[in-house]
Amino acid sequence: MEKKKFFSRLVAFTLLQIALAIVFMNSYVVEDTKSRYIEQAKDQIHASYTALYFDSNLKSATLALENNVAYINFDLMNFIGEDVTKRDIEYVITKPSQFYDNKANPITPNGSNDLYVLDVWNQPQSVGNDTYKYETEIIENTGEKVDGSSNAYQFTYETISTGGESSENDEISGEKGIGKTHNVTVKITRTDSSKFQSGEHVSLVIKLNEPYTEVFIIDLTVLDTLITFSNNSGTIFDTEFEKMQIQTANIFSHVYNEAGNGFVERLNPNNNNERFTSYGFKVTLVFDNLILDRNSLNQLHLENNGGTPSNIDITKPYILDVTNTSTGGTITMYVPEASSFDFNFLRINGNADYSFKVKVEVYLCNKTTGEYLYREYSNELGGYVHNEGYYEIPKREVA
Repeated sequence: MEKKKFFSRLVAFTLLQIALAIVFMNSYVVEDTKSRYIEQAKDQIHASYTALYFDSNLKSATLALENNVAYINFDLMNFIGEDVTKRDIEYVITKPSQFYDNKANPITPNGSNDLYVLDVWNQPQSVGNDTYKYETEIIENTGEKVDGSSNAYQFTYETISTGGESSENDEISGEKGIGKTHNVTVKITRTDSSKFQSGEHVSLVIKLNEPYTEVFIIDLTVLDTLITFSNNSGTIFDTEFEKMQIQTANIFSHVYNEAGNGFVERLNPNNNNERFTSYGFKVTLVFDNLILDRNSLNQLHLENNGGTPSNIDITKPYILDVTNTSTGGTITMYVPEASSFDFNFLRINGNADYSFKVKVEVYLCNKTTGEYLYREYSNELGGYVHNEGYYEIPKREVA
């Protein structure tokens, strides 16, 4: 009997302890707040934050360097999906003033050490080892410039009425944050005196000053080829697409003479009797496990006259042929000088096992005979290594 009483009291005591523990924990529950700053009220300290939603349609790209200069165009957004940053965002795009090692120690770049910049938590974030060799300059930005600053831009947080009750993510009842997009063109200039090595790795560092200090990094590969190909991602109506960006140099037929003699003919390095021309490259792009968004073609010439157009005939890419299958297809086109455009593709069933390959042909002229011909733009001509007639384009990392 005494044993039963003992266990009954033990159970009652244990239940009482559990109940008191629950009450104690509930008394310390802190509601989420909307500010990163630390507030103090009634002897309670609430550590809180503003969620930062900042993104770009470009995570990495390949650029063609010409006379030590390259250009890149991309979008910046103050939102990700339907989530909008509920504070003003201020940012600058400039060369980092200080580089670090992987332990956050300041270092001086020497071309061989790994380079890092620091994020808001002073944690090292990797950047391209050749970043220090390049200066960046914003050529055009559709965003709002910060008053009194020469290079800072901002997303001003604004809301619109939803015409009804707010969702739990709305800061003010019946209002919703407006997602904004800035279209940015950046000039990248190689200022280092060392000899350029095709394939240099450079990072475009976007530094956020408000609502707090953070870094956003776009990785670039700089080549001295006349045409480049980059696989990036993009979102249209909440649907993720694979983007194939194609860029070309401003001048095919001539190259700047570093000796100071101006522009001279660009010649076949293995045959000085062959010169490059200003005619467009012939490009055959093959895609697998992808569906082409045919709206991508609207920015291009679609007519097919069966001939070989000259630079006078095409001021923008000229589509010769498009074929589609249930699992992929082919685009054949002429791509002129100073081109920058992209195609959108949808992954079939979300399959990450997609691929791009391309056959690239450059138009050469025999100076003796006057004969013109398209020839594979191989690495011997300053182009790409073709295996079985095609160059396999590196694809982005897909989660």
